[in-house]
This record gives sequence, structure tokens and C-alpha cells, in this order.
Amino acid sequence: MRMREIASIEIHALVRELAPLEGSFFRKFYDLGDGAFKFTLSKERKNRILYINLLRAFNETEFSEEAESATQFAIAVRKRLDGTRLKSITQRGSDRIIVMEFEGKQVYKLIFEMFGKGNLVVVNGTGKIELVYSPVRQKDRDVLPNREYKFPESGGIPFDEAGDKLDDILEKAGASDARIITELSGQINLGPMYLEDVLLTAGINPKEKASATTGSHRKLREALLSFLRETENPRPAIYTRGGESVDYSLVPLKKYADLERIEYASLGALLDTLYLSERSKVRDDRKGEELKEARSNVEKQIEAAKRLKVESEESAKEAHLMLMKMKEINEIIAYMRANRRATAEELQGAFKNVKIKNIDLKNKTVTIEIGE
Repeated sequence: MRMREIASIEIHALVRELAPLEGSFFRKFYDLGDGAFKFTLSKERKNRILYINLLRAFNETEFSEEAESATQFAIAVRKRLDGTRLKSITQRGSDRIIVMEFEGKQVYKLIFEMFGKGNLVVVNGTGKIELVYSPVRQKDRDVLPNREYKFPESGGIPFDEAGDKLDDILEKAGASDARIITELSGQINLGPMYLEDVLLTAGINPKEKASATTGSHRKLREALLSFLRETENPRPAIYTRGGESVDYSLVPLKKYADLERIEYASLGALLDTLYLSERSKVRDDRKGEELKEARSNVEKQIEAAKRLKVESEESAKEAHLMLMKMKEINEIIAYMRANRRATAEELQGAFKNVKIKNIDLKNKTVTIEIGE
């Protein structure tokens, strides 16, 4: 599956999931390269790791990859955040922008722009930019050190205001000859596939002219509000076909109704599983032995599933089982990294729901049996 950009409504869900991190003390910041970052935060004597991939992911992780050496950008961020506490994690309206505010002797905001090419901007308490991951010069907006930070023009109304403003939006849209999905996407910033699903729920062809949908506005309003209520208690899932990941979503979508769904307890857990293998592949040349060990174990499981796909009609089932067990696989990798001389009996005792077949300490491999 190709790593797609995260939708605004998904950022809305992730920010809610990360609320328990508020109040954490800053410990470390890592620049992993290619627009990826890692925070180590501490709360109630427990370290929490936050992984960010500009445009694609913003979640807690159980997979801790290390930067080969600290970049100048990482060192500058650490210097400013040293001794601070995370006050808040918020989304700006319904935009694809996440703001982390840290407070200590000074106040700093880390602004993650999850749109365009992606960016991370460090702004001080006066609103002035001190650090920029990717300096930007544009006709209407510069993002450069020593300049005042200005948010881009908002891409839509806040989700919690949709109910109050929806009638006005639909009335204006009804006067347009543009496609209804095009007309609404500029105001209701859900993300194309979610807005399309709302329109289909209302019985409206997304490609239909907005002016031709005036008789369906009541149904559209009901469908949108129903969708927003559903996202308050999401059911995030990865969609698969023949054992291969196709896409993921925050709530069930009509366009993927014929695909198999693998649900997760949170969107963050879904992203952590989905991108684990991709993260290790992209950074293999720059990471240390711990990452190589993790990648080796994960890829052996993936290659085993691929061989089964060629050799047996049961391959799809095996690939599905492996995807469902990825959380346990990640936990086993983390356990063995922390307990390098553990025996098979000790590992089995720690993971009673997984059958441990063998541990080869010399070759740094663990063989497990995946079942229903």
C-alpha cells in the first residue's frame, strides 16, 4: 500500500487520542530525516514516544528508531525545549495543522504543517519564527527565521461548527454549477474520500453539479452530521484484498464495503502498524543495529507470508493473521531488545498468547507460530 497523506478529520481524531500526553515533560527530539521526527516525553515516570511523518502520520509508537547522529535542527530544537512541559496538542480549526505548545522559562509552539510538502516551524512566545525545517518563500506567505509566523488561509470551518454553518454552506453551493464535491470540499475539510462517502450516503452523485442537488440538502445535512457523530467514536480499520493492504479509514466507508476490514483500537495504533515496515525500509542505510534487527525480524515475517501466497491457497488467510498479530510481533521485538539473553521459556512466559518456537541468540532471531 502506498503511504497516502492524512486527512484533516483523521488529524482531528489523532489529536484527541494524544490528549493524555499533555502535561508530559520534554526529554528528547530526533530528526530522522525525510520529514520524520521522534519525541521522547515523560509523564508519571513513564517514557512515551511520539512519531511524526510530515503529511502522513502523527502517533504514539512502540517502535523506537534512532537517528544516526543529531542534526543541527534537532540540536536547536532540544536547546529550546529543554526543561519544558507539553501544555497542549491542538489542531488549528479543521486544517491539516497540528500545534504542540511547550511551556517552561519560555513558551514555544511547534507547528506541524501536514499539507503541501510538509513543514515543522518553531515559534517563540512572541509569535516570531526561530526555526524552520524547510524555509518557504511564497507570494502571499513566507515561512522564514526571524519573521512573524502567519497561518495559511483556513481551508474550512471547524468540525464542531459544521452543524450551525451547514445550511449557509449548502445554500451558497446550490447556486454553483461546479461539482458538488468540489464546491463543498473548500468549506467542509473532511478529506475527499470521506466527503464522497457523505454524498453517497445522502444519495448524491459526487460528480453532480451543485445546482442540481438543492432538493437533497436535507439528506446531505443529515448525512454529514451523522458522519461527524460517528467520528467521535471511530472504528479505524485497514482494508485488505487478498492479504494486501489497500487503504485505511477512520470509520467504515461505502467504497470499501467489499473489502476485508481489520479494526484497531485507535487510529494511532493503526498507523504505527501500517507504517512500521515502511519506516524501517526507508531508513535502513542510516540506522544502527537495533533498527536493522527490528527490520530483519519484521521482513522475515513478511517474506514468509509472500512465500505462502505462492505456495498455497491459504496465503491470504496467513497474511491476514500476520497483520492482526503485528502488535504482538512488535512487542516481542521490543522485549528481546531489552532482554537480549532471554530464553525461550522466559519469552513464552511474557507472551502467553503467542507460541514461541525457538530463539537463536547467535543469529538474533525469534521463531513464533501464528494461529487464529
